[in-house]
Amino acid sequence: MKTLRTPAGQSGLEYLLLFGIVAFVVFLAFAPGGLLNQVHDTSGGYFDKTTSVIMGDNPQPINGGWCPWAGCADGVQYRTCECPAPAFGGAQCAGPSQQGCS
Repeated sequence: MKTLRTPAGQSGLEYLLLFGIVAFVVFLAFAPGGLLNQVHDTSGGYFDKTTSVIMGDNPQPINGGWCPWAGCADGVQYRTCECPAPAFGGAQCAGPSQQGCS
């Protein structure tokens, strides 16, 4: 069976072309006013509009609340400040997030 070989220079040229295309796409994405900035601005506007519709124009702060203590592992148990999580300028949970246990 005969195997087809490509010239050595051709594969190098293909890699160079691929690198150029990738560099161009990355440049377009990160350039001022580029794709990433447009996605960020669009998603931020969507989130702001959704929050405004659900919570009103000036939502009340939501203070954080502790979730129940998790099981004991290596003499320590943990809890998180996500029940509810602080939002709209609400206060973080007061007190420690871990304690000793037996």
